[in-house]
Amino acid sequence: MTKDALWTGKLGQKTVVYDPTIQLPGCPHLFLWTEADGMGKYLADVIRSKVKRVPDESATATLQALYEAWREATGERWLLEETRFYEEQARGAEERRKAQEARQEAKRLAQLSIEERHAERLKTLGKEFKGVESVTSERRVHRATHCYACKSSLNSAQDLQCKACGWILCDCGACGCGYESPAPT
Repeated sequence: MTKDALWTGKLGQKTVVYDPTIQLPGCPHLFLWTEADGMGKYLADVIRSKVKRVPDESATATLQALYEAWREATGERWLLEETRFYEEQARGAEERRKAQEARQEAKRLAQLSIEERHAERLKTLGKEFKGVESVTSERRVHRATHCYACKSSLNSAQDLQCKACGWILCDCGACGCGYESPAPT
Protein backbone atom coordinates (compact mmCIF):
# COMPACT_ATOMS: atom_id res chain seq x y z
CA MET A 1 0.00 0.00 0.00
CA THR A 2 1.30 3.42 -0.83
CA LYS A 3 0.80 6.49 1.25
CA ASP A 4 -0.85 8.07 -1.77
CA ALA A 5 -3.83 5.75 -1.30
CA LEU A 6 -4.47 7.14 2.19
CA TRP A 7 -5.81 10.51 3.07
CA THR A 8 -6.62 12.23 6.32
CA GLY A 9 -9.54 14.33 7.28
CA LYS A 10 -11.14 16.14 10.17
CA LEU A 11 -14.33 14.81 11.76
CA GLY A 12 -15.17 17.34 14.43
CA GLN A 13 -12.09 17.40 16.68
CA LYS A 14 -10.82 14.01 15.50
CA THR A 15 -8.32 13.47 12.74
CA VAL A 16 -9.27 10.38 10.75
CA VAL A 17 -7.47 8.26 8.19
CA TYR A 18 -9.36 7.07 5.15
CA ASP A 19 -8.03 4.02 3.33
CA PRO A 20 -9.90 3.22 0.09
CA THR A 21 -8.40 -0.28 0.03
CA ILE A 22 -10.21 -1.32 3.23
CA GLN A 23 -13.68 -0.14 2.18
CA LEU A 24 -16.20 -2.86 1.28
CA PRO A 25 -18.01 -2.58 -2.07
CA GLY A 26 -21.74 -1.98 -1.72
CA CYS A 27 -21.41 -1.50 2.04
CA PRO A 28 -23.59 1.19 3.63
CA HIS A 29 -20.74 2.07 5.99
CA LEU A 30 -17.53 4.00 5.56
CA PHE A 31 -14.58 2.91 7.69
CA LEU A 32 -12.37 5.63 9.19
CA TRP A 33 -9.45 5.07 11.54
CA THR A 34 -8.38 7.26 14.46
CA GLU A 35 -5.44 6.79 16.79
CA ALA A 36 -7.69 6.91 19.86
CA ASP A 37 -10.58 4.72 18.66
CA GLY A 38 -9.07 2.45 16.02
CA MET A 39 -11.32 1.62 13.07
CA GLY A 40 -14.75 3.19 13.24
CA LYS A 41 -17.86 2.39 11.24
CA TYR A 42 -19.97 5.31 9.98
CA LEU A 43 -23.03 5.54 7.77
CA ALA A 44 -21.50 6.56 4.46
CA ASP A 45 -24.38 8.79 3.34
CA VAL A 46 -24.19 10.79 6.58
CA ILE A 47 -20.44 10.95 7.23
CA ARG A 48 -19.24 11.96 3.77
CA SER A 49 -20.50 15.51 4.18
CA LYS A 50 -19.01 15.79 7.70
CA VAL A 51 -15.42 14.78 6.96
CA LYS A 52 -13.23 17.59 5.65
CA ARG A 53 -10.02 16.50 4.01
CA VAL A 54 -6.79 17.86 5.54
CA PRO A 55 -5.06 19.63 2.66
CA ASP A 56 -1.55 19.34 4.11
CA GLU A 57 -0.89 15.58 4.22
CA SER A 58 2.63 16.18 5.61
CA ALA A 59 1.02 17.45 8.84
CA THR A 60 -0.60 14.04 9.31
CA ALA A 61 2.24 11.78 8.15
CA THR A 62 2.76 10.45 11.70
CA LEU A 63 -0.93 9.52 11.97
CA GLN A 64 -0.80 7.75 8.61
CA ALA A 65 2.29 5.82 9.75
CA LEU A 66 0.41 4.73 12.90
CA TYR A 67 -2.50 3.64 10.72
CA GLU A 68 -0.18 1.65 8.44
CA ALA A 69 1.24 -0.14 11.50
CA TRP A 70 -2.32 -0.97 12.62
CA ARG A 71 -3.19 -2.15 9.12
CA GLU A 72 -0.09 -4.35 9.00
CA ALA A 73 -0.79 -5.89 12.43
CA THR A 74 -4.60 -6.04 12.50
CA GLY A 75 -6.10 -4.85 9.24
CA GLU A 76 -6.43 -8.16 7.40
CA ARG A 77 -8.15 -9.88 10.33
CA TRP A 78 -10.43 -6.89 10.86
CA LEU A 79 -11.33 -6.80 7.15
CA LEU A 80 -12.08 -10.54 7.13
CA GLU A 81 -14.37 -10.19 10.17
CA GLU A 82 -16.20 -7.23 8.62
CA THR A 83 -16.59 -9.07 5.33
CA ARG A 84 -18.08 -12.07 7.15
CA PHE A 85 -20.42 -9.78 9.10
CA TYR A 86 -21.81 -8.16 5.95
CA GLU A 87 -22.10 -11.52 4.17
CA GLU A 88 -24.14 -12.86 7.11
CA GLN A 89 -26.28 -9.73 7.00
CA ALA A 90 -26.88 -10.26 3.29
CA ARG A 91 -27.82 -13.92 3.84
CA GLY A 92 -30.20 -12.91 6.61
CA ALA A 93 -31.76 -10.26 4.39
CA GLU A 94 -32.19 -12.83 1.60
CA GLU A 95 -33.82 -15.27 4.02
CA ARG A 96 -36.15 -12.53 5.29
CA ARG A 97 -37.00 -11.59 1.69
CA LYS A 98 -37.83 -15.21 0.83
CA ALA A 99 -39.93 -15.60 3.98
CA GLN A 100 -41.80 -12.40 3.13
CA GLU A 101 -42.44 -13.67 -0.41
CA ALA A 102 -43.72 -16.96 1.01
CA ARG A 103 -46.08 -15.10 3.38
CA GLN A 104 -47.35 -12.97 0.50
CA GLU A 105 -47.90 -16.06 -1.67
CA ALA A 106 -49.72 -17.81 1.19
CA LYS A 107 -51.89 -14.73 1.69
CA ARG A 108 -52.62 -14.54 -2.04
CA LEU A 109 -53.55 -18.22 -2.14
CA ALA A 110 -55.73 -17.86 0.96
CA GLN A 111 -57.73 -15.20 -0.85
CA LEU A 112 -58.49 -17.58 -3.73
CA SER A 113 -61.38 -19.99 -3.69
CA ILE A 114 -60.65 -23.70 -3.26
CA GLU A 115 -61.35 -24.19 -6.94
CA GLU A 116 -58.84 -21.45 -7.90
CA ARG A 117 -56.21 -22.89 -5.54
CA HIS A 118 -56.82 -26.33 -7.04
CA ALA A 119 -56.41 -24.99 -10.59
CA GLU A 120 -53.16 -23.18 -9.64
CA ARG A 121 -51.75 -26.28 -7.93
CA LEU A 122 -52.44 -28.44 -10.97
CA LYS A 123 -50.89 -25.80 -13.23
CA THR A 124 -47.67 -25.83 -11.17
CA LEU A 125 -47.65 -29.64 -11.42
CA GLY A 126 -48.05 -29.42 -15.19
CA LYS A 127 -51.41 -31.20 -15.01
CA GLU A 128 -54.63 -30.29 -16.77
CA PHE A 129 -57.38 -28.73 -14.66
CA LYS A 130 -60.59 -30.59 -15.46
CA GLY A 131 -62.72 -28.80 -12.90
CA VAL A 132 -64.32 -29.70 -9.62
CA GLU A 133 -67.67 -31.23 -8.83
CA SER A 134 -69.99 -31.32 -5.91
CA VAL A 135 -70.62 -34.74 -4.45
CA THR A 136 -74.36 -35.29 -4.61
CA SER A 137 -76.14 -36.77 -1.63
CA GLU A 138 -77.03 -40.00 -3.47
CA ARG A 139 -73.35 -40.67 -4.28
CA ARG A 140 -71.99 -39.48 -0.94
CA VAL A 141 -70.14 -42.02 1.14
CA HIS A 142 -68.53 -40.66 4.27
CA ARG A 143 -64.80 -40.48 3.77
CA ALA A 144 -62.28 -39.16 6.30
CA THR A 145 -58.58 -38.77 5.60
CA HIS A 146 -55.85 -36.14 5.60
CA CYS A 147 -54.18 -34.07 2.91
CA TYR A 148 -50.88 -35.58 1.80
CA ALA A 149 -49.56 -32.09 0.94
CA CYS A 150 -50.39 -30.00 4.03
CA LYS A 151 -51.59 -32.72 6.45
CA SER A 152 -54.94 -31.00 7.12
CA SER A 153 -57.86 -33.24 8.05
CA LEU A 154 -60.32 -33.90 5.23
CA ASN A 155 -63.74 -35.48 5.08
CA SER A 156 -66.47 -35.80 2.53
CA ALA A 157 -68.68 -33.34 4.39
CA GLN A 158 -66.81 -30.85 2.26
CA ASP A 159 -68.61 -31.49 -0.97
CA LEU A 160 -65.99 -30.63 -3.58
CA GLN A 161 -63.86 -33.21 -5.29
CA CYS A 162 -61.57 -33.19 -8.29
CA LYS A 163 -63.28 -34.27 -11.52
CA ALA A 164 -60.08 -35.89 -12.76
CA CYS A 165 -59.22 -38.12 -9.79
CA GLY A 166 -62.29 -38.05 -7.55
CA TRP A 167 -60.31 -37.14 -4.43
CA ILE A 168 -61.65 -34.68 -1.86
CA LEU A 169 -60.22 -31.22 -2.42
CA CYS A 170 -58.17 -29.71 0.38
CA ASP A 171 -58.23 -25.99 1.17
CA CYS A 172 -54.62 -25.88 -0.05
CA GLY A 173 -55.82 -27.03 -3.50
CA ALA A 174 -54.31 -30.51 -3.38
CA CYS A 175 -56.05 -33.60 -4.74
CA GLY A 176 -54.95 -37.04 -5.86
CA CYS A 177 -53.56 -35.71 -9.15
CA GLY A 178 -50.39 -34.57 -7.39
CA TYR A 179 -50.01 -37.55 -5.05
CA GLU A 180 -46.96 -39.71 -5.53
CA SER A 181 -47.12 -42.99 -3.72
CA PRO A 182 -44.03 -43.79 -1.63
CA ALA A 183 -41.59 -46.25 -3.15
CA PRO A 184 -42.01 -49.79 -1.79
CA THR A 185 -39.45 -50.85 0.79
